[in-house]
Amino acid sequence: MSLQSEADRGADEVKRAQCSYENLSDKFKFEKKRDFRAQYAHIYYTRLQKMRKSLHASAKHKWGGINVVPISGLKDLTNEDQCCIVGTLFKEMELKPSILKEISQQHHLLPLPPRKKYVCQTDSLVLEDEAQRINLIGSIPVVDLVTGVTIALLGHINDSGQFHVEDYCFAGENPLFSVAMENNMAGNSDRYIALVSGLNVGSAHCDQLSVQLFIDYITGCVGGAASNIVRLIVAGNSITDCPIKSSTAADVNKTKYQTKNYSAQSTEAVKELDSVLTQLASCLPVDVMPGSHDPTNYMLPQHPLHRCMFPQASRYSMLHCVTNPYQARVGGVLLLGTSGQNIDDVMRFSSYANPMTVLEHTLSWKHLAPTTPDTLSCFPYISDDPFILDDYPQIYFAANQATLEHKIIEGASGRKACLLTVPDFDKTHSCVLVNLETLKCCEVQFRTSLASLSSVPHPMDTGDTPMAAESEEVINYMDLYQDDNDDDMD
Repeated sequence: MSLQSEADRGADEVKRAQCSYENLSDKFKFEKKRDFRAQYAHIYYTRLQKMRKSLHASAKHKWGGINVVPISGLKDLTNEDQCCIVGTLFKEMELKPSILKEISQQHHLLPLPPRKKYVCQTDSLVLEDEAQRINLIGSIPVVDLVTGVTIALLGHINDSGQFHVEDYCFAGENPLFSVAMENNMAGNSDRYIALVSGLNVGSAHCDQLSVQLFIDYITGCVGGAASNIVRLIVAGNSITDCPIKSSTAADVNKTKYQTKNYSAQSTEAVKELDSVLTQLASCLPVDVMPGSHDPTNYMLPQHPLHRCMFPQASRYSMLHCVTNPYQARVGGVLLLGTSGQNIDDVMRFSSYANPMTVLEHTLSWKHLAPTTPDTLSCFPYISDDPFILDDYPQIYFAANQATLEHKIIEGASGRKACLLTVPDFDKTHSCVLVNLETLKCCEVQFRTSLASLSSVPHPMDTGDTPMAAESEEVINYMDLYQDDNDDDMD
């Protein structure tokens, strides 16, 4: 099969808009000499040291000139002395998974089944700094917070040696969002980035027709609307987490620990993804992020997928394999996002059920993944914590979520940012378009049933408002697509 596919020939007729690009994800790449022998205490120490200045600023802004003391200095205060302490939260959870509980089955005890939520009413919080820790009570939402969050607390110590919290604040209470570095407008033509996640290529229930409709839409084979899409981000879980050909019964019965070195992806799925990326990268810049079950390192930050996996797509210079998390500046707009593991993990160990709520809280916490390394695996950094938000993005996303949610929030100096959750394509058959000028976004769905063909939108026909295509046009395209497949089979 020639690289000049049908998508390539259709895209040749599309004069695509252009904009500047800069990859800013170097801090998420491991050093050449990686040492996994370090203790995780270093990353907590570094996190608090780097957050302390911001915590003091937030406390001063909220409570004025309150006395900030170390936890060890509370012994010198009376019960009536109000003060502020800063530190890192540790959440004691009765239902939290434990390796000791997992090996309890060796003693013929029944192990705890996996749960969607690990919070309960008996959970409690402890605050610790570099030297000491103290139990917390009072006005603090225990079920809403997670281990690893740095916080400033206002209150006093009680007779039992506990700190009674009266108020609290975080390091990023009033975020100063980045400002666009250039004018994104070219006449009256808006520019968009497209985001898609959860393609799950190779899965038994993968809708290949929806995937092809998505490819044809992005490459411009179904109209000229794609000319305003300047970049595509494929945000993780591109390959199915199950092989196409089922494993043997012996493999199914093995524990995850016994099969951790086995390849979880099939060769056929990787080849199929290579074909998908070949069509896309021939037409526009494509950034491919790894996800939770893509073939790369499991712990965060995840390294880019190796280009040798995609021999056909790698021939195009517009294919970019990037890290997870991923940070870049597109058209002067700073964007930052993950494949969703950080958001999912916070929801498991807190009461939050809405990914958008967690996304907002990570901004106020000033940290992408506070539950690392406690319940979310990460590299044992010694003198750095790359997940700290040094620069607040204008576009901030979490991928592989159930539905699209988006919200424009305003930070310091009136600067705005767009927060969005990118839906799982395998379940929703949709991608997201974000306007680099207005930061508004819309969902484009790719339906394959005849009953829903009339709802396939062309959102850029009328700005940011999705507009359904004419049903006759889509049906004719579907007929042509079917005719082409019939010819190939002949």
